Amino acid sequence: MPRPGLLALLVLALLGLARAVVELDGMDYEEEEEEVQRPTRSRHNKGAASSNSLKVNRPPEAAEEKQSLVSFSLEHALIDGIFTPCGTFTAKVTHSNVVQAVRITELRLTRDPLSADTEKQLVKLLEYEQYYRVRVPSNVLGISKGRYVMASLPLKCLVNADLNENYVLHLDDLGNVVALDYTTPSGECIMEETAPPAEWGFHPLAYARLPKDAPRLNPDMSAAGAPPPTPGAEGQDLNADAVHSYDPSEEDAQKKKAPDSFFKRYWMYLIPLGLVLVNGLVAPPEEQQKPAAKKR
Repeated sequence: MPRPGLLALLVLALLGLARAVVELDGMDYEEEEEEVQRPTRSRHNKGAASSNSLKVNRPPEAAEEKQSLVSFSLEHALIDGIFTPCGTFTAKVTHSNVVQAVRITELRLTRDPLSADTEKQLVKLLEYEQYYRVRVPSNVLGISKGRYVMASLPLKCLVNADLNENYVLHLDDLGNVVALDYTTPSGECIMEETAPPAEWGFHPLAYARLPKDAPRLNPDMSAAGAPPPTPGAEGQDLNADAVHSYDPSEEDAQKKKAPDSFFKRYWMYLIPLGLVLVNGLVAPPEEQQKPAAKKR
C-alpha cells in the first residue's frame, strides 16, 4: 500500500477513536449528573409523601378552628373629661390550633341610649367647639386591662355628618388594637356652624382590619435599583419571578459535578501531536546513496 493511503487510514482511525472517547465521556457525565439529581428528587418526593401522610394521619379535631363570641365596651369623654361607657362592641373570635393566632370578624357596635345629662354635656361640647373623644381597650380579649387606645373628632364635624361615625380597629394576631380610626363615613370633616340636633342618636359602623404579610423582597435587588428586565420567549420579564425560582438542589448538583476528563480538556492538542507521531512512524526509508562514478 502506498504511503499516502496508509497515512490517511491512520488519521481516520485516530479521529474515530477520539470521537468515540468524547461520546463515551459525555455518556459518563450524563449518568453522573442523573445520579447527582436522583437523590434530590427522591428527597423531595419523600418529603411530599411524609407531608401527605401527616395530613392523612392528623386527627380531624386538630385541624378544626374554635370560634367564640367576645364583647368589649366603648367609652367616651364629654365636657367633664371623664370616660364613661357609651356602647358595646361584639365580634366573633376564631382561634387556630395550628398557630397561636386569633382572627376578629363580624365586628358590630351598639350604642347605649343617651341620658338627659349626657345630651346637655354634648350641647355644651358643641357650643365650645371641643373634641369628642372615644377609647377602646388595647386588647379585645381582655388580656391587657387598664390600657386603652383613644381617638377623637370635633363634635361639630359629627353633627354636620348627621352623627354618622365610622370605627376602624387595626388588630394584630393576638387581638391587640394597634390603632383606632375614628372618622365620618366620607372621611371629611365639615366645620361649618350648626345647631344641636333635635335628637342625639349616633349611627355607628365598625370594621376590623387584620394584618397582612408583606411582599417578599427580590434578592437580586441592589442599592442602585432593580436589574434590567430580561425578556423571555414571549416578552415577559424573567427577573420578576427570580425570587420564586431558586432551588437549593440545583446548587448542590452543580457542586457535585464530576470534572472533565483529561482527553476532553486537551483533545485539540493531542490530535495534532498524534498526527505528528504517526507521520514520524511511517516516514520513508532513507534513499540509498548512488555509487560515485569512476573517473577515467
